Amino acid sequence: MGDINRVPGGDAFTVFLLAWVAGWLLISFLVRRAQGKPFFAPATQSFQFSETWVSGRSLDTWWSRLGRARNCLFVGVRQEELFVQPHFPFTLGFIPEIYHLEHMIPLTRIIKVTPERSLFRNMLRVDYSDPEGRQQTLELGLRHPDGFLSAVQHRVSVAA
Repeated sequence: MGDINRVPGGDAFTVFLLAWVAGWLLISFLVRRAQGKPFFAPATQSFQFSETWVSGRSLDTWWSRLGRARNCLFVGVRQEELFVQPHFPFTLGFIPEIYHLEHMIPLTRIIKVTPERSLFRNMLRVDYSDPEGRQQTLELGLRHPDGFLSAVQHRVSVAA
């Protein structure tokens, strides 16, 4: 006798759903690999400033504003570059591409950094120009914003 709580075709749907998710992750893995993008955050020793597992979001589009990365980003400043990337496994599933969470920004393209107070935490608003000259904005929720500001202060305007 069958279980009365069982949904007809439920097992097939579960298998289909798992196969679809696995396929999506495999495709994102292959695309990322073909583009030469890293899966894991770099070693922190090569950075003047770095923090792991921090929060942030891009303010460029309405959907990236919704996609706040909570405690899954790596942020680092090295030589003349700001580096932002999600930690693995958040590099899969096209998450960085959809929510615009992956950046390698030359410090010369950063327009200004503005400390902001939100309801729950302090954020740094980073305004920069993309390669086409359009202004873009990132919000970063760092635990040590003063370390970040001192690492970029020689090249970037910091608003009060």
